[in-house]
Amino acid sequence: MKKRMFRVSLLLVLLLALLPCVSALGADGQQRVFDDARLLTSSQVDTLEQRIAEISGEIDMDLAVVTTDSNSKSAEDYADEFYYDHGIGFGADQRGALLLIDMDNREYYIYTQGAMIDVVTDRRLNDLRAQVQDRLSAQDYAGAADLFVTRIHGYAAGGEEPRPNPISPGRLLIYAAIGLGVGVVVCLIVLAKYRFRGKAYQYPFRENGALHLTCKEDVFLNETINRRYSPPPPPSSGGSGGSTTHTASSGRSHGGGGGKF
Repeated sequence: MKKRMFRVSLLLVLLLALLPCVSALGADGQQRVFDDARLLTSSQVDTLEQRIAEISGEIDMDLAVVTTDSNSKSAEDYADEFYYDHGIGFGADQRGALLLIDMDNREYYIYTQGAMIDVVTDRRLNDLRAQVQDRLSAQDYAGAADLFVTRIHGYAAGGEEPRPNPISPGRLLIYAAIGLGVGVVVCLIVLAKYRFRGKAYQYPFRENGALHLTCKEDVFLNETINRRYSPPPPPSSGGSGGSTTHTASSGRSHGGGGGKF
């Protein structure tokens, strides 16, 4: 009886020890959150894994979040090697996106591959980078990861390009009132300066409009010709609606970008 109880207790201990490993995987059984820098709590990792599993299945593109506190490479090269070494990406083109948070160098990198390169256009990438960087600077690492997953989901699901905030009607009225006020003030200043005071004023154009030429001479001084070389635009797919690609040290081409925080 004691041996049986011992075996049951040992089995429970082993199951409890394996529980964190099981919960760290998404619904599809694949790990996509690699928190090597320990920036997230266990519950945050579990929630992020579940969201990534659901969203990746919906958009048919892979997602991953990686944190590290030990990196001797550039953030771009680290993200590129990690992406391929851990088998991230769906299909033959390995389409997907990865967010790297490098605490060793205080850098981040958003890595896109395959069809995801065309989804995350330059305009979308710049908007996403600004928002991710703000959260990282505020030490909101879970918020940065959640924003990354949410925005990629919206882009891949057919979300609109980020646009500048339009001017509200109230602010437009304020600007119009300011412009009108400035115009009235200028008119009052001009009237006060010439002191017309409502009286009609006639300029003696006949007396002051006479012109008498005493000499006429044309002199050619010099001629200057300026030539400017206009080089053709560099070949790039990164227009307002396109995506710029980069080449990592591995020789692989990818999209994305990053910066300091």
